Amino acid sequence: MLNIRRLRNGRRGTNRDFSSDEIQRIDALVAANLHMTSIFDGEYKASWLLSDWTDVKWITSDGKKTVRVNGEWMRTVDINWDILLPNGMLLTDPRYATFLQTLKKIAFFFREGRHGGRAPAIASWKSFSNVLLSLARWMVLENKRYRVEQYGFGLLDQAGLNRLYSSVGKDGWTGALRLVERTLHELYSSAFGEKCPRQYLDDPLNLPASVAKSIGDWLMENGGIKIRKNVRHVSRTFISAMISTSYASVGVSSDRLTLFLYQFETAVASERGLVRISRMRTEYASHRIPTIAEAKVANSSPSPLKRLSATLSTILSLSNLLLDDLPDASTLNLPRAMAIGLQYSSLDGHTRFIPIDTGLRYLNEALKWVHKYGDALVDYYLSVVARMRELNDGGSPDNWEISGEELRKIPVPEALRSLGYRGEQLNGPREEINFSALRTNPTLTNLLQVWAGAVATVIACMKPSRDSELESLKRNCLLGDGPYYMVSELGKRTYREERATTEGKPIPTIAARAIKQMQRLGAGLVQLQGEPDAYQASLLFYLPYASHTFGKTKAANANSFNRLLDRFCDYVGLPPDELGRRWYVRVHEWRKWFLLLLFWSARFGALDAARDIAGHVDEAHLLAYLEREFPSVEFSSMEAEWAVDRLRIYDTNGVSHHGECIEQMYTKVLRHFKAEQLEMIPANEWIGYVKQLRANDEFHLRPFAFVDDFGNVGHLVAFHSFRFDGDE
Repeated sequence: MLNIRRLRNGRRGTNRDFSSDEIQRIDALVAANLHMTSIFDGEYKASWLLSDWTDVKWITSDGKKTVRVNGEWMRTVDINWDILLPNGMLLTDPRYATFLQTLKKIAFFFREGRHGGRAPAIASWKSFSNVLLSLARWMVLENKRYRVEQYGFGLLDQAGLNRLYSSVGKDGWTGALRLVERTLHELYSSAFGEKCPRQYLDDPLNLPASVAKSIGDWLMENGGIKIRKNVRHVSRTFISAMISTSYASVGVSSDRLTLFLYQFETAVASERGLVRISRMRTEYASHRIPTIAEAKVANSSPSPLKRLSATLSTILSLSNLLLDDLPDASTLNLPRAMAIGLQYSSLDGHTRFIPIDTGLRYLNEALKWVHKYGDALVDYYLSVVARMRELNDGGSPDNWEISGEELRKIPVPEALRSLGYRGEQLNGPREEINFSALRTNPTLTNLLQVWAGAVATVIACMKPSRDSELESLKRNCLLGDGPYYMVSELGKRTYREERATTEGKPIPTIAARAIKQMQRLGAGLVQLQGEPDAYQASLLFYLPYASHTFGKTKAANANSFNRLLDRFCDYVGLPPDELGRRWYVRVHEWRKWFLLLLFWSARFGALDAARDIAGHVDEAHLLAYLEREFPSVEFSSMEAEWAVDRLRIYDTNGVSHHGECIEQMYTKVLRHFKAEQLEMIPANEWIGYVKQLRANDEFHLRPFAFVDDFGNVGHLVAFHSFRFDGDE
């Protein structure tokens, strides 16, 4: 134990001894944090690690979600260490045994909170681990320089970091792992029997037509191209095997890799054409799909760079625990590398704002579905499921069926008939969706999906939520009998496997009605079908999964939420843009839409309300979000309007709040016009002057929260400037 008394006696500049209580508190703090700076000599075991340390696949707990059923863990967060490396070997090969141990230790120490900070949330740890494995692939790709099997990360240097960050900034990990260049190298050498010329590797998206045709022919002859609906598609499985990478790296790749492979699939397309999607499940392409011309010049968003920096910073913070496997942190400058990467990345990495007219039309339709059709649909659907249970003598719901004749015996509510449903068809075809029939002659499952998408829209819009928060909503999330409140988890306020929850946020009556409808459906399905999984049975969004078969009901996840929202948007049927794109809304887009419109309508007066509803800790966090998401001109204009309103009120009553700095701003305006009161200055002149000051960044507005001696929290929007001295 650290000897506090000896430290006390050796202190300079003080003659005060520590008290016994102080010494005990300091000793306790040192003991509690000593593991942060000591060499780890314990066992690599933890309550969250459900598999053995030596296993090639780690099975880890996801908190309350994780359960053991029939000897198998369900709903876990797993890491597969048996990944394919760029040289064709596996990370679990004996050659990389030491490197693999280093990677495992890094992941273990981070989740245990031994990096000098608090233990991470599960989602953060999973993201960290994914970046860690990508970093391992990159180190092996650069193995002539780093010799990871011998030195691990030990030889990582600034020059390499600079190159890594610039590649990630340009095209994410697709660029860092050189997937396009490696694919072209292999395809060209296979098709032509010689090394690929440098000029093609330097400009792989613009291959000569003859070269692209020869490679396309070779792919066709060797099983590298599949034909679906008379359209050629390069097999991502074939490409991933060719360049020794995972299917996920190629199957969910950047637009740059998609454009590169596009050259072997079809004739040269117009630059105004859209980047093609191999399997589109919606009526039109999404608004997120760029044109070919846009994709050719677009760089990666800053997000991969931020995750890379956070991961590397954590790795370097573990140097005291991994002395022989990590580089000297003092030789690396992550901010410098980050600055280099940001020079190449796209500045526009934020969520796009739903056009107001588009958002209102979707919201209006969603409200109509909840108000007019929801109750009748839930009652009718449960009656159909109950009849199916009778006809199939219980048994597994996976095998339940109902004939058209039996279905027609169940009375169809008039509300559903008005939607075109005739009580004749439960499910639609597996592959094809008839979007015209969806709007005029829908199946029962179609109706349920559109309604569920409408419910998700109403909740996500009227109580702004993150995807994970909506996914984890419990069936008992609704409080009150009017007014109503909704309890949800807070997606970004987590510790280890535990996530904080709200105490209940106010929601409109129509949102409560949507929740009640979903509650009745879920409770009814759990009772009729039987749900042994208590966690699944407790969730609000407990729905049939597929549209082509009845099957077992299960809780919705992020992917199924997107499918439900897509079905809802296709039912509404807004016209596509000139390039054939429709706006398919997402949960996080509704969150942004609500917050920005609230702030836009009430300005800084609504900042605290928006913060509370959104689940942010304080106004500064929300304001940072708003500043990032708002176009700068609009945001500065709103600040200027707030300043004008506040100056008017102060000119009338002279009341200010401590720390607000309204007096300095007021004095600055009066000095400029050499006046004693604002009413002596033409309004258009002093208002124009204030707006110009804000446009010139001579003042900003900043929110603050403060707590008094009794624990009461107050809020203040203050003027902030370095030029309140009256200088012009």
